[in-house]
Amino acid sequence: MINKDLLIYYSGKAIPSLANILIIVLGIRWLGESGYGSFNLIYNAALVAASLCMGWLQQSSLRFVSGQQNNELAEQYYTLGLWSSSISFLVTFIFCVVYFNLEITLALAAGLFSALWIILSVHLTLLQSKFSSLSFAITESSYNLLIVALLATLLYLGMSASILVFFLIFCSSILVTLIVSMLRGKWKFEIRKIPTSALQQALKFGFPLTVWLLIANLFNITDRYMISYYLGDVQTGVYSSVYDLIYKLAALGCFPILLSRHPAIAAAWNNKSFSEVIQLIRKSILLQTLVLGLMLTGGIFLGEWLIQFFLKIKIESYYLLSIPLILSSVLWQMAMLIQKPLEMSHKSLRMILNIVVCLLLNCTLNMIFIPRFGIIAASFTTLTSTLLYIFVSLFDARKILKKTHELA
Repeated sequence: MINKDLLIYYSGKAIPSLANILIIVLGIRWLGESGYGSFNLIYNAALVAASLCMGWLQQSSLRFVSGQQNNELAEQYYTLGLWSSSISFLVTFIFCVVYFNLEITLALAAGLFSALWIILSVHLTLLQSKFSSLSFAITESSYNLLIVALLATLLYLGMSASILVFFLIFCSSILVTLIVSMLRGKWKFEIRKIPTSALQQALKFGFPLTVWLLIANLFNITDRYMISYYLGDVQTGVYSSVYDLIYKLAALGCFPILLSRHPAIAAAWNNKSFSEVIQLIRKSILLQTLVLGLMLTGGIFLGEWLIQFFLKIKIESYYLLSIPLILSSVLWQMAMLIQKPLEMSHKSLRMILNIVVCLLLNCTLNMIFIPRFGIIAASFTTLTSTLLYIFVSLFDARKILKKTHELA
């Protein structure tokens, strides 16, 4: 059953993941290193704002809406998503104007993207909670494929590079995808008053996980802001494109393993079968180790050629940049499995403390070494911080499992 589920998740994630990789390739070829670096900073700021405004909502909808026959609760969560999107729009717009000093039109486009991203993410989460796996896969794939088609068309037509147009491509793709998906599913689009009971329920359950997700997002993007500050947008674009490409490939290889194993781990934990929990985590990590071996092999023998061919960029010290990032990308996916005992035992505060310590270490090392060693330093600090997160998560997980064994 697990192997069958694993194949289903791989097939479901294949199109969105490959489309995401194509977006990186087309984006840097259209915008260039400097333009992609600037876009990437704004894009990630918009995603962080969206994560802050919707993470609690996603986690709670999966927890409380799943299996509900009555659509009233789902509609209340959708209403919360609409209100959250307006907050995210304002946060992103103000940040882009104040921090990036952007023109109003570009700041508005970034804010609009952040807001639409929340609506799309909540829509996808509600489809997931209703077990509409086919609709979920079609919606997610359509959004990504639309972006690829539009970018490829602009490149073919030779249109001048524009960060504003890039954001408008993302926004229009989300709008079209949402409209078609809602029409197919006969969803009603209306703004209501904030449902206070659902809001309290969602915040109480989802807020601690949102804090962790927010800090985890910062952990994965602060290095490029420091590269921009010390080295400029060109180096930021080079680093971001390689980083994003490697991490997307790692997610394609590893994330379906996590998705397919999570229900089994949760079921075993609820049944107090802690030995089975350990075995499931070990087998999952073993599969991810296989992914790591494949990525290292490909990175060593083909990676430099592939990056030059697809991204059209030349990287000095390719191996020193890419190998630590390949290791970090898969180790980060492993960490999501290792920390499952903390999630299952509701140790959210401990998870937050662990990721904060690693974020502080990452920022400190980047401030010390990026000015001296450039983007190579960022790849090694990422690996160092990721290893620390695995170590502290493993230490806490072992302690929790030992305690639960004794109680059982």
